[in-house]
Amino acid sequence: MSNMFFTFILSFLLSGPIVTNAQDASSTAPPLKVGYVNLEYIVQSMPEREAVDAELNTFYSQLSKKMQAKVQELQAQHASLQKKEKLTEQDQMTLQQLEQDFKKFDQESQKKLMDKRVSLYQPLYEKAKYAITQIAKTHGYTYILNSRGGAIIYAEEAHDLSSLVFKQLGLSPQKGEG
Repeated sequence: MSNMFFTFILSFLLSGPIVTNAQDASSTAPPLKVGYVNLEYIVQSMPEREAVDAELNTFYSQLSKKMQAKVQELQAQHASLQKKEKLTEQDQMTLQQLEQDFKKFDQESQKKLMDKRVSLYQPLYEKAKYAITQIAKTHGYTYILNSRGGAIIYAEEAHDLSSLVFKQLGLSPQKGEG
C-alpha cells in the first residue's frame, strides 16, 4: 500500500515541471482562432447546384435505361433456357455467366454514377473552399472546420462562418437549414 502511495507522489512531483514547461512553450505560440462552416449546406445552396443535379439526373436516367435493357436481356435469355426440359451443364454455366455479367454491369454503373457526381460537384466545392480560404485569411482564422465532418465535439455558434461564406458568394441562406 505504501509502495503505491510513494509511486503516486513521485509521479505527481515529476509531472509538475513537465506541465510547467509545456505551459511556458505554449505561451510563445501564436493564438489559435478556429471557426466552422457547414460545407455541404453551402454547396447545396449554390444556384449552380440545380444545373449539376439536372445533369446528374440525366446521366442517372441514361444508366437506368441501360440497366433496364440489361435486365430484359437477362430475363429473356433466362426464360429461353428455362423452356428447355433439362438444363445442360453448359446452360447452367451460361446462366451463371449472365448473372455475373449483370452484377459487374451494376457495379460499374454505380461507380460511373459516383464518379460523375464527384466530377460535377467538385467545382462547387472548390468555389466554396476558395471563399472559405479568403474569409480565413481576412478574419485571421487559424483553422476552419467542416461541421458535418464529424470532427467537432463542441462548437459555439458564434464561430459558424457559413453566413460570411454566403455573403462572399453573393448568396442568401435558406431558412431552416445549416
